[in-house]
Amino acid sequence: FAALYRLTEKPEYKEIAAGAVSWLLRIRKPDGEIPYILDGEASSDWPLDTLSYCAEAFIAADVYLRDESLRLTLGTELKPTIDWFLARQNDDGSWGELQSADQQRSPRAVSLLAWYYRNVEPDPRIKDAILNYCLFLLDPAKSSAYGIKKLFRTTGFAGLTVAEILKPGSTY
Repeated sequence: FAALYRLTEKPEYKEIAAGAVSWLLRIRKPDGEIPYILDGEASSDWPLDTLSYCAEAFIAADVYLRDESLRLTLGTELKPTIDWFLARQNDDGSWGELQSADQQRSPRAVSLLAWYYRNVEPDPRIKDAILNYCLFLLDPAKSSAYGIKKLFRTTGFAGLTVAEILKPGSTY
């Protein structure tokens, strides 16, 4: 709906997008994790997958709605989620269990780190996490084990994420 608003400038699309962002922020757990909800049931089975898709919603809302109040809210409210995500980075620079369904969809969450670093707080932990992730991707053995060039979700989301890191706004 954020993209629809940008294309049409219909206020109802802006309201829906902002409302969705508000809802996502409200349903978070106290530690910052956003639960996976299916048929009204919350689960922690796919936390990286969930964050990946929510990252797209948060960034798109900022980029397309161009609402300074919303940006300030995102900056403040996402801090626990950023901390939650940073705390879960694997020693090798990746997140999650290699080639698991959750991890296959997780790379896009790294875009949220890049957005937060550029637009909210240049926290050195974020810079280090992004660098470690990129170094992980650049290691042929690690990236192969991760699923690059084998798993289309992982490959695609990692490609979008690297593009967004290199040229902010290029994938929105």
